[in-house]
Amino acid sequence: MKILTSQIKHIVHCCAFFALLAFTYTFITQPTTNIDPWKEYGYIPSIVFYILSGLPLLGLPQLLFVIIGLLYFNQFRENLTLNGPLLEAPFLCFRVVTRGDYPELILSKLRISIF
Repeated sequence: MKILTSQIKHIVHCCAFFALLAFTYTFITQPTTNIDPWKEYGYIPSIVFYILSGLPLLGLPQLLFVIIGLLYFNQFRENLTLNGPLLEAPFLCFRVVTRGDYPELILSKLRISIF
């Protein structure tokens, strides 16, 4: 009897993600100070600080797509059934993709590399 199926694991994974999100939200919300950086630091340092503070937002699209993928697709698959015994399967497979130029050279390099 399986207690944790792949669907249950995925639901627990999604719930843990939202719990982590809610837990970190409590620490992110902090009171902010109201200073004017243009008057406090000047124009050039303020521009540099604004550019540097905006750089982490460049990774935001990738982060959003990774989160969507982790929440939408089930990461915990059931065990696969094999079509045949594992000992009869080939252990090494070479695939050579070429344009077809110099076939004799390709065959000789493959023979040298494999044997």
